[in-house]
Amino acid sequence: MSEKQELPRWWKLAAFALTKARDMDYEPAGQAIQRLGEVYGFEVIPQVMLAWIDSTISQCGIDPEGKPVGIAWQREGSEEVTDADSTPPAVVWAGRLVGARLADDEEMYRAVIASIEDDEQWSRNVAALLTTCGAMLRRTA
Repeated sequence: MSEKQELPRWWKLAAFALTKARDMDYEPAGQAIQRLGEVYGFEVIPQVMLAWIDSTISQCGIDPEGKPVGIAWQREGSEEVTDADSTPPAVVWAGRLVGARLADDEEMYRAVIASIEDDEQWSRNVAALLTTCGAMLRRTA
């Protein structure tokens, strides 16, 4: 008989934030991120971000099957695909982080996280990742 894998203690709060972002209910989503840091320590946020990305990829049915991964940005509610130059920097960062995870490129994933210069940028980028994952989930609903 196999043991059931236990989810991290922070999982329910992280899932709550992702669900709220999917539902475009951003205030409680942001409060959940803040609470995650206060209760479990802000060093848990990289693990939370990985969980958001993996959950989103799984729920969206995305599987690159060893194929190269490209990144494009699309404004929600539009068919227009944009490039990094016309996309807010935090959203570009979020897209690159998701792309690195999809490509299973751990070195790039770590480099994208390490590219953050200060706490303010960190906050904007984490929020952008959460809203990006939420938007991806809305597209599959």
